[in-house]
Formats: sequence, C-alpha cells, structure tokens
Amino acid sequence: KYSKVTKVTCQKNYKTPDGLKTYLGSIKSEIMDHRNRNNVKCNLPHDEIQAMKELIKLQKEKVIVIKPCDKGAGMIILDYPVYMRACYRHLTSEKIMGDGEIKQYYL
Repeated sequence: KYSKVTKVTCQKNYKTPDGLKTYLGSIKSEIMDHRNRNNVKCNLPHDEIQAMKELIKLQKEKVIVIKPCDKGAGMIILDYPVYMRACYRHLTSEKIMGDGEIKQYYL
C-alpha cells in the first residue's frame, strides 16, 4: 500500500534559517553559472556539419520536410509540397459505413 502524503505548511511568521538561504543561493548560482556546464566538442566532420546546416536552412525555408520514420529506424526527407498534399489527402480521406454512408475521417 501507498502511504498518505501530507502537505506541510510553515507558520506565517516562519523565518528561513540564514544557513539554508546561503546554501540554496550558492547551489542556484552554481547551477546557473555557464562555466560549470560541460562543453562538448562536435565530433562530426566539417562537410557533415555544412550538410546539416543546409538541411536546416531548407527546412526553415519550407523547401523540405524532415520526419522520423514510422518504426523509428531513421528519417525521411520529403519535398514540402509533396508532404502537404499527402497531409491534405489524409485529412480529407473518407470511409464507407456499414449502411453505405460515406463519412470523412477527420473533417
């Protein structure tokens, strides 16, 4: 069984101890200081970095779309207009009900 968690509230006149304030302040400044973060060097060759920058540029300009594959085993790059047509076709697809009535799936 799970034990019941109770909310603990401090009295209105509760004063946080100075030592705790100092400790929390030093931890906060240590976390926020950018010099304490790990600087990781990129391990990609220069030409691959340039290729990635070009792909990002094309994606921002809506020339291409980059999406993960269904099974998570990679990615697919499509022309933006082709992707948009496929999305529209999917959103406006229809199904035939048991009584022969045609209904749209999404719209």
